[in-house]
Amino acid sequence: MSYRSLSAAALAAGFALHPLPLQGQAARTDCNTSGNPLHCSSPAEPPSSNTRLTAALGSILQERFADKPAARQAWTQARGDNARLAARDARTNYNAMTALLERLVADTSGSAHAGVNEGLHLDFSLLHDVEARYEEENAETGRSREALTRMSFSPEPEGEGIFRLDEDGEILFHEKSAWTYRARMQYEPASFLFYQTEETIPRLPDAPPAYEAAALVNGTAFSAPMPSKRRFDTKVPAGAVYPTMLGLVISAMPGELPASFRIWIVNEQGEVIPADISVVRELTVEEPVGPAIGGCAAATGVNEQRRAVELSVSAGALSHSRVVLADAPHLKVSDGLKCRIVRR
Repeated sequence: MSYRSLSAAALAAGFALHPLPLQGQAARTDCNTSGNPLHCSSPAEPPSSNTRLTAALGSILQERFADKPAARQAWTQARGDNARLAARDARTNYNAMTALLERLVADTSGSAHAGVNEGLHLDFSLLHDVEARYEEENAETGRSREALTRMSFSPEPEGEGIFRLDEDGEILFHEKSAWTYRARMQYEPASFLFYQTEETIPRLPDAPPAYEAAALVNGTAFSAPMPSKRRFDTKVPAGAVYPTMLGLVISAMPGELPASFRIWIVNEQGEVIPADISVVRELTVEEPVGPAIGGCAAATGVNEQRRAVELSVSAGALSHSRVVLADAPHLKVSDGLKCRIVRR
């Protein structure tokens, strides 16, 4: 997560996310002559009521309605042309995501079935209680950020459970506190429900607010970044993920990482493309392990040596490398990480 674009964050090499079939690519059924698995379709199945998905979407809507007064206050306090334009875009994005959720609640009679990524066999229970604190700096923009991230996983008796990520922090501009920062993410593997919002709330009247949102539900892909003119609302194969989920998908892979694998992602244009990932080398890193009591808030961990691997990630015209822990969960290692606790 970062204060940059939702869809670009996981592919960039900075902060925190093809010719041969690799592990993780879905089996092809009823393919056309192009040989592209994205042009394949699964056998038709009769529609079934999806009350669990409807309930989850309804719960998200209620949270949005409860949060809107505070967001509206931040938008109305904007001063200066840049801040007012940003407030307009943030309000537009907020309303567009709300409208999408209302539309999806009214149309959840059928459940989507995996079209891609079903061969990854993910286990999000590996991330059931993870806490981390980051301090990050972007010299190009003059911004720095401190954030506390908490991950949780709630098992469901009739499904695969719900993964949540909550991140809260502060953004400084040239060492002056300018925004509070909040990101929320929810993912339900059983229903392919993905929902994410990221917002910066100004502490100064001339600081522009921001509100970005993304969702993937029943094959509907929606993205509302800043500026809002880059929004898309389209259909994609069920099972594809946004780049912001890329690192989490890698983290949730049980056991040792394979030498190479593929994750299908939705790019900034709303197109589904393969992210091909391979292990480059093994190495040892210093992991800042936080205290067992009190958590990572305002704490700096004590470095402990951990096995890690460097990964090469290639998706379309973009490529980068990242270092992750060799043992599951394969959490990303970064210079900005100051404290992390993985409770089991």
